Amino acid sequence: MYFRNTEPTVEELLDDPITHLLMARDRLQSEQVWAYVNDARRRLRDRKMQDGPPTPSPADNLTYGVLTCEG
Repeated sequence: MYFRNTEPTVEELLDDPITHLLMARDRLQSEQVWAYVNDARRRLRDRKMQDGPPTPSPADNLTYGVLTCEG
């Protein structure tokens, strides 16, 4: 269980008793979930390495939910 004002980590989510109930209902084991998480992390890391430095997106210009106009 987490008590901070931030999003829980994957570890915290997988330690939560409610998560255990949901996983049991879906016949999932934590090892399976970790395999998915690690696969996603690997794929994101590989894609980031292939793409090079990130390109700016329109979201980079957002300030408090309002798109700023440049120019």
